[in-house]
Amino acid sequence: METTSDIARRYEFNAEILAALTSDFSEGDWDLREDDLNAAHWMPAHFVGARRSIIRMLGNEVPAKPSEDMNIKPWPVVVLL
Repeated sequence: METTSDIARRYEFNAEILAALTSDFSEGDWDLREDDLNAAHWMPAHFVGARRSIIRMLGNEVPAKPSEDMNIKPWPVVVLL
């Protein structure tokens, strides 16, 4: 079973990959949509939502954000693992 520090290392690794992939993005690139697909800003939003859900699954309290009120089931753990 993974420990909290293992999960923290995965989070850091994900953040480094995201930073490398988007290092040359302009502010406008984050909102750019092609072929009616989601804009790039959805990617980090999903990371944050999944991380908040995992923290709750581990028994910690995380205050709800309005952006989380989408009437969907909790994020699957597999999103970040």
